[in-house]
Amino acid sequence: MAHAHPTGGRRAFGARTVSRATVLTLLLAPAVPAVAAGTTAQASAPGGTARSAAMAPATDRTGVPTAADPFAADPAPADPQAAAPSAKDSAAADPSPGGTAAPAPPAGGLGPPGTATGGATGGAAARAAAPPGAAARPGPPGRAVATVATGGGPLTTRGGPSTVDGARGSLTEGARVTVVCQVYGQRVAGTRGRSPYWNRLADGRYVADAYLRWRPARPTVPWCGATGGPATATVTGTSAAVRRGPGTDRARVGTVARGAGLAVRCQMWGERVTGPGGASNAWNRLGAGRYVSDALVTWRPSRPTLPWCGQAPPTVPAATAEEFIARMAGPARQSMRKYRVPASVTIAQAILESGWGRSGLARRDHNFFGIKCFGTPGAHALGCRSYATSECGRGKCWRTTATFRAYRDAAGSLADHGHFLVVNPRYRPAFKHTGDANRFAREIHKAGYATSPTYATNLIGIMKRYDLYRFDRR
Repeated sequence: MAHAHPTGGRRAFGARTVSRATVLTLLLAPAVPAVAAGTTAQASAPGGTARSAAMAPATDRTGVPTAADPFAADPAPADPQAAAPSAKDSAAADPSPGGTAAPAPPAGGLGPPGTATGGATGGAAARAAAPPGAAARPGPPGRAVATVATGGGPLTTRGGPSTVDGARGSLTEGARVTVVCQVYGQRVAGTRGRSPYWNRLADGRYVADAYLRWRPARPTVPWCGATGGPATATVTGTSAAVRRGPGTDRARVGTVARGAGLAVRCQMWGERVTGPGGASNAWNRLGAGRYVSDALVTWRPSRPTLPWCGQAPPTVPAATAEEFIARMAGPARQSMRKYRVPASVTIAQAILESGWGRSGLARRDHNFFGIKCFGTPGAHALGCRSYATSECGRGKCWRTTATFRAYRDAAGSLADHGHFLVVNPRYRPAFKHTGDANRFAREIHKAGYATSPTYATNLIGIMKRYDLYRFDRR
């Protein structure tokens, strides 16, 4: 397993020394899901400058990460008025299990499809159900009418699919809207129920589906492609077999003719197939027990960023340090019980390597340690997603794409991190000190986890400042 790491320093893998990623400041942009076998280069900060201290960012008043010392204060929120629930979309947001909606926008939202947004996955974990509310058939919304239903107040429209994306005006109760496509975003609780789906309007703004009333019923809404408009999936080649599961060894349950449209609910990682669309491990789930290889599909005009089946919705950043720590505490303790990595060390590393959960990779795909795929998501992730990033080596840096693991939720990411440490022989000495978190941190640093000379010192400083040792008590 190889990692791309988001904060300063360099990490040695075998005989090579490679740059560590700065996912935290990178603005990673999702490219295409789950096709490449990965590269051997490690992502790094733009410009190739490795920071000697792995610092979490603070947030200035415009929501831009700054390189301030995280020990100086809790993560600073931006202008409180920008996130105040003046419209219904932010009144009852529920971003993920274990956390609550941030009352102020930290380092920016997920952004619309196709924009640089910060921020990569099968295994047994992929045997999951489709996200609730996914489209059942392809095609535009048609004659169904969508109106705003807030219960009286205005509905804030956003620049992307979350309540921390910038406000772009508002809509009044009962206003009719023209929906173009949908995006899988922050889960919001509204007057029409709880939903992670956000509708892109004809003018480019986004509204939470939880506050729209559809009549006579919610139609099939196509996914938004990378260019922002609706994306359609059609079969290329002669035809496509529909399988009961994500592999050619699964029973054939039907056939889709060439040129036929598909309504894709989500994707699963499975057998690698080569077809007219290239080679891919991704399989498109059409419904219960109905899968078509993505290698047999063409997306036009551009590919959407689809959720992996069973994946929790993207999150919004925590408002305070303690809120983020609370989100990580449960999964870190679960990982400690199974892999014996002190929970305090795991939480501190998640803080450093995801920038308090603000990186797009952490928010969208729940990857808190920048773990790359290199051809496989392993046993803990759902699939792999390609992100635009910067890579460095031999004194040079360049823009490229790399595939990162996408997890069901934070628990999968933290479990994968613990598994990596326990199965890698170089870290064996650290496991003689599982009862001493500070010594454990020094040992994994000494073994080459990171070559920043202050990496262990930074971890220990965070553990002390926030008393993360409390989570090591069984």
